[in-house]
Amino acid sequence: VNSNWPPDGGSGQSYEEDKTETPSSYQQFYQTYYGTTEAVNNLKRSFGPTGLRKALVSRNIQQKLEDVRRANDHFLEIRRKTVCKSPQPHVVRVKDYYPDVSKQYVPRCTILHRCTDETGCCDDELHTCGPLHMQEVTLNFYTLRLKDNSMRIGLNNAVEKLLFINHTECECQPINNRPRIQERTTSQRRNPPGDQTS
Repeated sequence: VNSNWPPDGGSGQSYEEDKTETPSSYQQFYQTYYGTTEAVNNLKRSFGPTGLRKALVSRNIQQKLEDVRRANDHFLEIRRKTVCKSPQPHVVRVKDYYPDVSKQYVPRCTILHRCTDETGCCDDELHTCGPLHMQEVTLNFYTLRLKDNSMRIGLNNAVEKLLFINHTECECQPINNRPRIQERTTSQRRNPPGDQTS
């Protein structure tokens, strides 16, 4: 093995022809990846006397290919795990749906299933994850009557049935459809069908 190879700033012709990289960067690359005699010989056989620069180019290409592979793996994983299909449980405040200041509902919150952009991810910015199918659900709450900001506990307190809308299946929908869906849901909140009192 030529003890003067790789060049460390000497006057070798093959090294002087290429001045785009500093000797220190060549030396650092050599020491990091080709620090043994066997590695040096393999490098010479693979790339010739000007192998350091070619090896650097090859290393950069391999790194870029690895970056592309990892990005593709990440893309496939997210596409598989975040598909807009199954509604997810969300904690909601009852007063957001039934804002009656004369009543206090117990419990104050409940769990509904929802299709949102936090539920699933669509392929482009023109679509959003929204409900494909919905179902009415009736839940029972203790109802406490309020008067003058104080709680009156007595015969006037009862159990009340409140109607909510559960999302049962999700799909990616055009953004233009979103106001229509919100308007329909708001209308259902204001005029819920069925008996709400027991």
